[in-house]
Amino acid sequence: MSSVATFLVLLIFLTLLQMTFWPVAFGLIAILIWYLLKGSQYTLFYILIFSTMLGLIANIPIWIVFLATVVSFYLFVGARQVLPARFVTSVVLILASIFTWEISTLFFTRLFSV
Repeated sequence: MSSVATFLVLLIFLTLLQMTFWPVAFGLIAILIWYLLKGSQYTLFYILIFSTMLGLIANIPIWIVFLATVVSFYLFVGARQVLPARFVTSVVLILASIFTWEISTLFFTRLFSV
């Protein structure tokens, strides 16, 4: 099985894990780690898959999840361009992206009264 297909299966599993046990964006964490390791070749596709799965399972509009994920991802990418590439910096940026994702999802849900 290719690494892309394996990552998609992992992404779906992490989305289900997020909805079942602990409300942390595990899929976003996986996407950010994939970006750090492999680059940005399929990143938008992964964001779309994560947003679609989470939107369908959580009964949140897919476009709100997609918008929050894109905002968090590009905040992470922008900060990575400015800050030094160290392990601690990457971990802090991943945590900041997760926090941004949660706040963005709440903000967009309240803003559009969904």
